[in-house]
Parts: sequence; structure tokens; C-alpha cells
Amino acid sequence: VSDVTTRIERTVSILISSLPAAQITSPTESQFETGSTVAFRGEARDYQGVSISAASLTWYLATGSSALQPVARGTRDFSWVFVSRGAYQIALRAVDSKNVAATVTKDITVVNARPVVTISSPTDQTSYLENVAVNFEGSAVDLEDGAITANDALGWNSSIDGFLASGPSISRSDLSAGSHHITLFARDSEGGIGTASITVRINLPPAMDFTPPDDAAFFDGQTIAFQGVGTDTNGASILPTRMNWFLDDAPAAWRTGIGVFNVPDTAFTAGTHRVRLEGTGALSSIGSATHQFHVRIAHSSITSPADETRVDIGTPVTLSANPSSTGALTMEWWKNWGGAGAEKIGDATPLTYTFPAGRHRVTYVGTDSQGVVSAHEGYPMRSEEHTSELQSHHPI
Repeated sequence: VSDVTTRIERTVSILISSLPAAQITSPTESQFETGSTVAFRGEARDYQGVSISAASLTWYLATGSSALQPVARGTRDFSWVFVSRGAYQIALRAVDSKNVAATVTKDITVVNARPVVTISSPTDQTSYLENVAVNFEGSAVDLEDGAITANDALGWNSSIDGFLASGPSISRSDLSAGSHHITLFARDSEGGIGTASITVRINLPPAMDFTPPDDAAFFDGQTIAFQGVGTDTNGASILPTRMNWFLDDAPAAWRTGIGVFNVPDTAFTAGTHRVRLEGTGALSSIGSATHQFHVRIAHSSITSPADETRVDIGTPVTLSANPSSTGALTMEWWKNWGGAGAEKIGDATPLTYTFPAGRHRVTYVGTDSQGVVSAHEGYPMRSEEHTSELQSHHPI
């Protein structure tokens, strides 16, 4: 404002801003049982996307009958124990550096807590022979009802034989052979159901395994190591003296009473063989595992093209070699294998490939199940590698 003799100026600062963006990131669920401890986490950013510090965050809680009240300040995380059923609301308030605030809310419903169920006998993974009495005992406690003892509120079920009986303790001697998933169900006065489960094994064979693994493959000239392991139905290890080995489905045992041994590959004919390991458990049941493996595989050899073969640029070249990939053995073609710029160009034989201009070193290589590498790259042939040199050129 001014007149002919005086000028008056006044400056006013105006802040133009958007509300911060706040969110409650966990939990994702909105319904919990009475007595649950629920962990909450939130975050917020200002209108420029800058994270708002935890010190500027406040958590609030409201029940169906009370307004929001602060329950935690200066933190991104807090936990709350919901001791009563009902509707709740959680709110997170964030204030940015310009003192602009935003609030986000989440509705929570707390419902009837299910009974807590315990199976006290037998212990999990217990094993029994068939036709032997198995005694089951359990209990249940409900937050609202207390101990649940009524027979019709407790029931036992088998994954194999179905419903077994009602009550806190039962006995059955007619369980079928197999691995039973036994569940004790408890129902409270409002129909809430809690459960507890164990596994009971009836006349099950031991679980057996051994090395070499299934489909293992070995280059020629090796000693092959066999090592067996077994776990009885009660969790105990199967002793080597209770192990028997069978070769190529022959009825007579190949090795008996031994868990670890070595065999030179000359004891086998070249090709694929099957070995079965049997283990006898403490309950006289027999478990087994069978693996096939491939032995006396010829070492890598490039059969074509010949060394220093010359081809026109753009002409496909057919690469052939022995052996083919077998079982767990994968044979691969490489350019400049083991050197700078090494590049895999295929894993099949024969392989058709078009080389760029230049002189190329090609390798056919594989690693067997005992880590033996066979890599051939041409002539002169060396014991460990064999080089085929290909040169692409412009026609004259």
C-alpha cells in the first residue's frame, strides 16, 4: 500500500503441501482369538516420499465403547494383548516435518478362543507292532470354559482308520499297519474346536537310503564307493550288521552285514546296473531303497570335425563326440573352455553350430558323479584334454 509520501509492504508465507501417506503394514489379518498377542507395524512418508521418522508416529486403540486412546509413541512397532472379545480399531498417526498430520486405521475383531489341546501319550513318532494295545491320553483347556473333561467334547481320529473313540483316554489294539496321523479334537461350549496331533507308526519298515545316488554316472577307471544309511520307525539308526545289498535284482545277496564298501568298476560290465539296499528294523520289518547307476562310461572324445577344419563364414558345422549325456552326467560343448571368454554352445551330440569368423578352440566336457572331469580338445590327444581347432574364413 502506498500514497504519495509513504509505502507499506507486508510479506505472507503460504505452505502448500499434501498430507503424509501412512499405512499399517502388519498384520494382514483382521480377526484374532481372545488372548492373542498381536504385533503391529506401520510406516509413513511425507508428500515428497521421504520416510517419516519413528519419533513422529503415534499408535491409538479404541474399543467398541471407547474412543481412540494413545497406546504407543515414537515407534514403528508395538504389540497388544487382546484379552476380551469384541470390535477394536487401531490407528496410526504420522506427523511430517511441516507439522502436517495424517491418520490411518485398521479394524480388528476378537473372537472366541479355541481350546488348547495336548496329547500326553504316546510320544510323537512312536512305533508299535500290529495287534499291540496303544494307549492314548490327552487333555484340553479353554480360556473361557477352563478344563474340558466331558467325553463327548473330546474325540480321537486316525488318518488311516478314521474315528477311534471319545474321551480323554482310549486304548486301541486294532490299528492298521502304516503311519497314522492321530488327532485329538476338543470342542468348547461355544463350538470352538482345538486340535493336537502326533504320528504313530504301526509295523512300518525302516527308511533306507545309500550313495551313490539314483542315476549316478561314472567315467571309466574308477572305484565306486557305497555307503548305506537307515532309520528305524522309532528313529534309531539301522546298524550296518542289519544291512544287505543286492545287485541287478539277483535273489542272492551281493554284500551282507556291511554299510560301507568300495568296488572297482572293473567288477561291473559297462552300462547300467541296479543296487538294492535292505535294512532290518528292531520290529523285524524290512525296508529297502533301490538306485540305478551307470559305470565305465567312455571318456570324452571329439570324433568330428577333424582338427583345423576350415569352413566358409555362415556355414553350419556338425560337431560329434562320445559319450552322450547319461543319467546324472551331462556332456557340454564349449568354446575357449577354461579360458577368457569361455562360452557354452550346447549340450547334445551331434550339435550343429555356426561359428563366427576366426579360429576357435572347441571342448567337449563333462563331470561325473564323483567329480571326475573328462574334457577332450583335439590332436595331439592328451590324457586329460582334446582340442578341436576350427577356422571360419571368407571364400577365395
